[in-house]
Amino acid sequence: MTTQVLLTHHHREAMENASARGFWMPLPLPLQPQQLGAVRYLSAVSYGDRSIRTLAEISSFEPWRCANGVEQWLPFIGQLLQLPRPIPLGDRSLLSGWLPRHREQVQLVDLHDLLAAGRLSDLLSRSAASCPLPRQAAGLVMSGAAVPARPGARCAAHAAPGRRAADHRGPSHAATGQD
Repeated sequence: MTTQVLLTHHHREAMENASARGFWMPLPLPLQPQQLGAVRYLSAVSYGDRSIRTLAEISSFEPWRCANGVEQWLPFIGQLLQLPRPIPLGDRSLLSGWLPRHREQVQLVDLHDLLAAGRLSDLLSRSAASCPLPRQAAGLVMSGAAVPARPGARCAAHAAPGRRAADHRGPSHAATGQD
């Protein structure tokens, strides 16, 4: 089992805030519980970012049932790790339709491949096929253009329809300090 990095979209301070409170937010991960063990790091990319500089350790996942009944996964976050060198995002045209643009969208990439890449887009440009991220417009989910992705990089982007901000409640055990 290879170590995976979960890429998602959020504002620049989101990873620091999540590390301080100990958890991220529920995410729609189409993975089986036994597959979650390989997902050990998270990085959030915002609109203005040009590189990935920091990874957050994922200590565990908890199942999370949203108000609409959809089960998602809540990542518990440990410390933030500064990368030895920033990993530039690279060619935006290759990343278009693959890089998460909404906070409910995610992609999984192999940690070793990410650290070895000159640019994130290099992982996509030398590979076979992947599924695109859905895009939301006017309440509809539309597929973006298919973008090649390297084998092992999974498309894990399926936002729950009807999702509301109220669905982002903290875990009931967060106040007790239990992991």
